[in-house]
Amino acid sequence: MYIKNLCSMGDNPEDAKEIVQESLYRGFLHIDGIHSKAFKSWLYKVAIEKVSYILSN
Repeated sequence: MYIKNLCSMGDNPEDAKEIVQESLYRGFLHIDGIHSKAFKSWLYKVAIEKVSYILSN
C-alpha cells in the first residue's frame, strides 16, 4: 500500500521501497514514544516528509 501511494506521488518503485524501509526503521527506533494507535499514521507522515525532501532536491 505505501509503495503504491509513494509511486503515485512521483517516486519510482526503488525510491518508494527505500522510503518505506527507512520509515519502518525510524518507527522501530522511536517505538517507545509512539502511541500504538498512531503508529500507522506516524509512519505515513515520515514517508511523506521523505518524499517531499526527495522531490525538492
